[in-house]
Parts: sequence; C-alpha cells; structure tokens
Amino acid sequence: MIFRRIWKPQVRTRVSFIGATATLASGSGVGQALVIVTSPLLTRLYEPADFGVLAVYSAIIAFLILLASLRYELAILLPRSDRVAGAILVLCSVVLGGFTGAVVLGVWGVGWVAPQWVDGLLLGEYLWLLPLAALCGGAYKVASFWALRKQGFRRVALTRLAQDGTMVGVQIGAGLFSMGGLGLVLGHLLGVTVAAGALMRTVAGEVRRAVKGLGAKQVIVMARRYRRFPMFMAWGDFANAAGKQLPVLFFASLFGPATAGLYLLANRVANAPVALVSDAVNKVFLSLGAAARHQGRLPSLAFGVLRLLLKVSILPFMLVGIVAADLFGWVFGTAWKEAGHYLQLLIPHMVAVFVFVPILGLFTLLERQRFAMVFQFTLVTTSAATLATGWWLGDVRLAVLLYSLGTATVYAGFGLWILNAAGVYFGRGLAVIGSELALAGMLSVGVLGLRQALGLEEVTVLDGRLMAFLSLIGLLLVWAFWRSRTAWSRLRCARHAAGAMAP
Repeated sequence: MIFRRIWKPQVRTRVSFIGATATLASGSGVGQALVIVTSPLLTRLYEPADFGVLAVYSAIIAFLILLASLRYELAILLPRSDRVAGAILVLCSVVLGGFTGAVVLGVWGVGWVAPQWVDGLLLGEYLWLLPLAALCGGAYKVASFWALRKQGFRRVALTRLAQDGTMVGVQIGAGLFSMGGLGLVLGHLLGVTVAAGALMRTVAGEVRRAVKGLGAKQVIVMARRYRRFPMFMAWGDFANAAGKQLPVLFFASLFGPATAGLYLLANRVANAPVALVSDAVNKVFLSLGAAARHQGRLPSLAFGVLRLLLKVSILPFMLVGIVAADLFGWVFGTAWKEAGHYLQLLIPHMVAVFVFVPILGLFTLLERQRFAMVFQFTLVTTSAATLATGWWLGDVRLAVLLYSLGTATVYAGFGLWILNAAGVYFGRGLAVIGSELALAGMLSVGVLGLRQALGLEEVTVLDGRLMAFLSLIGLLLVWAFWRSRTAWSRLRCARHAAGAMAP
C-alpha cells in the first residue's frame, strides 16, 4: 500500500509530462519536418544572399517579439485564480499596443535618419513589415501562455503547425515568381499572422469570462506585483536573444550575406527544430512545475527532466553531426555543403539548448529574475567575445566553434546552479552530464575513425577532435564527481567516528 502511494503519483507525473510535451512538440515537430522537407526546393529557388536577408529580418523580429509585452506574459501561469491571470493578460495587451506604436516610430526614425545603415543590413525595403510582425508575434505569445495555463497544449501545437505550413507555402510560391528575399520575409510574416489569429480565436471565450468587469485598478496592481519581470526578466531575455541572433548579424555585417545565409540554413534545418522542441518542453515544465512546487515535488521533477533530456539528446545529436556536411551537400547542393560544417560545430550549443532551456525555467518558478538577468548578460557577453575572437583570427569555422563551446558552458553552469537552488544536489547533475557526454563522445570518435578508415570522410581538426574533446570533458566530470563523493563520504565517516569517541 505504501509503495503504491509513492509510486503511482510519480508514474502519473512522468506520463503526463511526457504526454504534454509530445502534444506540444508535435505541432513544432511536424511543422519543422515540413520546413526541412521543403528546404531543398527553397535552396534551389533562392540564393544564399536571399537567405541572408531572411536571417537579418528574423533576428530583428526575434528581438521585437521578445520585448513586445515586457515578459509580463510569463506571469499568466503563476496565479491560482483565472481572474488574476485575466488582469495580467489585459496588462500584456496594453503593453503590446504601446510597444507596437513605439516600433512604428522607430521604423520611421531609422528609415529617415540612417538609411545607409539599414541598407547595409539588407533591410531597407522591408522595414515597413516590422511593426505588423511585432504586433502579431506578441499577440501570439500572450495567447499561447493563456492556453498553456489552461493546459491547452493541443491548441498551441495546431497553431504552430499552421504557422510553419503557411510560411513554407508562401515562400515556395514567392520563389516561383522570383521575388528574392522579399518572398522569404513575407512567408515568415504571414505564418506568424495566421498562427496569432487562429490561437486568439480559440482562447477568446475563456479570456472574455476572465476579464469581464475588470478595471484599471486591478491591472495596475498586477503591474506592480509582477514588476520584476520587466525590470529583470525582460532585459535578461533580451540579452539572451541578442546572444542567439548575434551570429546572424555578425556574419552578415563582417563576412557578407552569403555566409549569413549558410548559417541560417544550418540553424533552420537543425538548430531551430531543437530550440522549438526545447521551448515546448520548457512550457510544459513551467505548467507542471508550478503545481509541483506547491506540492513539494519540484526537485524530483527537475532532476527527472534533466536526466531524460540528456539521454535523448547527446548521442543522437553527435551522430547526426558526423554526417552533416555530406548530407547537406547531397540534399541542398554543393553550394550549401559549408552549412553542414557549421552544423557539426554547433553540436555542443544545440545539446545545451535542448537540455538546459527547460531547466532554466526554474528561474521563473523560483522567482529568481535577477539571477536570470545575470545569466542572460553572461551569455550575450560570451557570445560576443567568442565571435570577435574568431573574426580576429580570420576563421569563420573557428568563430562558430568558439561560440558553440562558450555558450554551452554558460548554459550548463547556470543550469546546474539553479538546479541546486531548487534542491537538486550539484554533484548529481554533474555526474549525469559527465557519464552521458563521455559515452556519446567515445562512440562518436569510434564512428569518425571508422568513416575515415573506409575513406568516406576526411576528418578535419575542428570537426573530428571536437568529439574527442567532448568525451574527455565527460570523463573528467565523472572522475571529479566520484572523487568529491569519496572525499565527502570520508569526511562524514571521520565526523561520525569523532562523535562516537567523544565522552
């Protein structure tokens, strides 16, 4: 009976978490599969420079959407009462309207004052699309957090599928008419617009009941109660977005739009799906973690999520990275093979994003917004420093590798720290990471050696030794954990013996 009481809640929690994640990720997964399947056609309809236009445009839109409601939308998940959450949603809508107006003024000012700088970033003729994209993207984000509060994972999944389907359809149609970079940008914009309209329609009835009769006083109270989200989380997440989008702007401005387009293809085919699935896991973790915190189950839930994500990510990602260059050249054409090399070097970054973005949701659950801001600024500083080092050395691949390793280190360090703050012993997380990394790294080195022996691939210094380096790091982590555990056990035994000998 006791065993049944302990075991059954854990099983239900695990099954509900995996089921909710699968539901939410299914829309992203199918949509991204559609993007990947159609990418060989798009690479033949557009040039790398056209993808460079889309890269810069989507980077700027990511900044705008992130700040559209000043991160107040995160607070929609926290209150127990739908009435209070409704007041927060109204607050988000007011902030979104004001932010959109500011973007309109900013676009007018930038287009008037600095046209040469705008043309240098390949966006001179597309500026007028930015306010509409910010409004639709911000509205979709607010509506999605309300749907997640009601555990409407299926609704969010379907709208994400509609977004990717619309985007791909418009981009293919525009490519057939040789619209160039404008066709890619319009596809991106219309996809966000369709998704926002569909999701807002599904939550409209629930929102109307929650906000009925609300006044300005309740909204102002919520703005003050959750003021730490715009004060710390908004600017910290802006720094995070800067770290993610910095390579695109960096490559476009210093190495040319074609290099930015190659990087975008690597990100679109592999890194973007990883980030979307990780974001889905993060939203499910936030949804279930809020209840787990009230019930005292947050440490076990967080450690279970960490172990699960490590097991399903490290080895598969490394094995895919081994064949990435050949696969890109065969699928997308020889002109795009370099994007496969970029993907190989981004493996550490991809694994870190997949594993630790959900874990870093603990900053929200524990209301550690100030430390979240420190993390984000550390991340963007590391990104800028590593990319600048690669540019100074004059090697694009080295810049990508340094960026990948640097950001992965920051994600892992802060992830383990916030796990410890949530009640998960630091050494437990370190041991799990080290063991999985060592095993996957050694297997990947063996596969690389076999491919080279068979003459299937010439292993370069950056592509081949990266796997050996990661496996060595994993072994060192496991060794350090067991040494610290042994030393701690000896210390405890010595204290116990001293206490027993005391009179």
